[in-house]
Amino acid sequence: MPATLRRLSQAWQLELVKQLEGGTEGIVFSAVSEADRSPLVLKVGLPDSLSAEHAFLKAAQGRGVANLLQYDAQAPALLLEQLGDKLHDTSLTSTQQREILCDALIELWRQPLDQLDELMTGAQRARWHSDFVSENWDKYAADQNPDVGRQALEYAELCEARFDASDSVLVHGDAHPWNALVCPSGGYSLVDPDGVWGEPAIDLGVLMREWADELLAAEDVAQAALTRCAELANYSGVSALAVWQWGYLEHTSTALVCAQIGQTTWAEQHMSIATALVGYSP
Repeated sequence: MPATLRRLSQAWQLELVKQLEGGTEGIVFSAVSEADRSPLVLKVGLPDSLSAEHAFLKAAQGRGVANLLQYDAQAPALLLEQLGDKLHDTSLTSTQQREILCDALIELWRQPLDQLDELMTGAQRARWHSDFVSENWDKYAADQNPDVGRQALEYAELCEARFDASDSVLVHGDAHPWNALVCPSGGYSLVDPDGVWGEPAIDLGVLMREWADELLAAEDVAQAALTRCAELANYSGVSALAVWQWGYLEHTSTALVCAQIGQTTWAEQHMSIATALVGYSP
């Protein structure tokens, strides 16, 4: 890593300032350009880990997401514009935060381009959910309502079948308040994309998954989720049914992921929500 950082700093004329906290699959530094002292971010990933993110950011051209300045496939490394504070750290309400995230996503979805081979398709994303639930249900959720797993598999099949390359867009895949940062020019931009080529409802499914404690605090969990689904659909112009299905998949898979890594509280939260939503639909 020291040799890689020296090489990148020399090639891109950077002065590294400090390592940033929070990275889980790479290492991130704040930096400044030696040429004009502009603030930058250097992200160095695990081997072969940044090709999809590079393809995504290059195609997005800064619309709704951080601007890509340089890419080094050997490291691998990305050089990005430096953004500000996280949306999560503001005092804005969850509704206001969802509107801000939708604004960034809508800007991203508007970027016209052809399918990118480096990105997972919406069909593959749905298939991942199906496979993950099938492979892990008995390990981590054998004592849960089996209707939850069956509902997830049904929705995954419907989402997979609905994939249409001719009507697909760039999808961030993990747009939540921790991944939305203040832009120097105003507004917010998204970082750390999963990168998917599919329907916009995939992104809104993530927003159905977030703020789990808010849903669980509601007197009627299902009604609160239906209200959020309608809010997202109306604001974005995306099908409420598609948003609901992707959101259900996010809750179910997240419950199993959290159980798998020992985050039992989060696992229980998302499983409780998924259980409360069985049989409901907008």
